[in-house]
Amino acid sequence: IFFLVSLTLVTMTFVNIDKFIDLFLFDQGHSVSVVGNVKVLFGLAFISTNLLVVPKIKKYLGNVYVLQTISVIMGIIILFVFMHTSYLVLLCTVFLLFIALKGIYTTSEQLFLSSIVKEGNITIFMGLRQSFACLGMVLGPIIGGHLYYHNQINVFLFSVMCLLLSSLLLSYIQLKTKIENEYSPA
Repeated sequence: IFFLVSLTLVTMTFVNIDKFIDLFLFDQGHSVSVVGNVKVLFGLAFISTNLLVVPKIKKYLGNVYVLQTISVIMGIIILFVFMHTSYLVLLCTVFLLFIALKGIYTTSEQLFLSSIVKEGNITIFMGLRQSFACLGMVLGPIIGGHLYYHNQINVFLFSVMCLLLSSLLLSYIQLKTKIENEYSPA
């Protein structure tokens, strides 16, 4: 269940970042063409990562440590980009790393999930996974909209908190697994 809650938090972050970057840029006075160009750049970065990078690093993915590390790095990137006055330049440069890590995280999360679920239960667990992901897709914009209404930056700070909380939940899973492996009867 901790993994599924972690998944919900990460999904809330991904949805909020995707939805509120557009609104943020519009509210900062940028034109539709600027927002469109930024989104095209994000799409190209995501596709390139999944086609070119993920296959080369696939053997390193699929463990809790990778998920934790990516969560923390993504949180740092969000803080760095949205707390800086040159956010547009950073969105088109540094934030592309966030987009790439998002693609890597998604693949790693699914590999991890397939490694911990027993073969006969994969369909049930994938259904649960999708339910928790959908919960994040619904709760993210509801909470994010409320936060954005009060202060534009709050939705991004909330996303950082979700990523850090997700990383803590993954740490708990890692610790619990280590303890179970050390003290399980042979």
